[in-house]
Amino acid sequence: MQIMTINEFANQCGYFYNAELDPEAPCAPNNGYNCRHPKQVEKHNGVGCCFQWSCPLAIPADEEDCEKYGYEYDENEFVLVEEAEVEEVAERKNDQKAGSSESPCRKRGGRREGNCQQDV
Repeated sequence: MQIMTINEFANQCGYFYNAELDPEAPCAPNNGYNCRHPKQVEKHNGVGCCFQWSCPLAIPADEEDCEKYGYEYDENEFVLVEEAEVEEVAERKNDQKAGSSESPCRKRGGRREGNCQQDV
């Protein structure tokens, strides 16, 4: 297992995307922290939301986990991930980049649930 922030994991994850940059997305909830994983249960108008506590590929890290790995605990910030899982999601992300002309998603600030507005 390894520990990382949800942002670090999202930047490597092939299921993470920003619905604001997806013309096919009906809306862009969660400030662009979105998830296409089929087991993601947190959805808004059908668009998956990437949260530390609902990630189907990672386990939320608690105070003991953070202490074990030498990090200061910050609620909803850290996840535990199997090394093989990190490699697999990174490979998926690389495969998507190789086969897509879309711009890669950029890290956005904030993790609050945002308003879901229809694309115009």
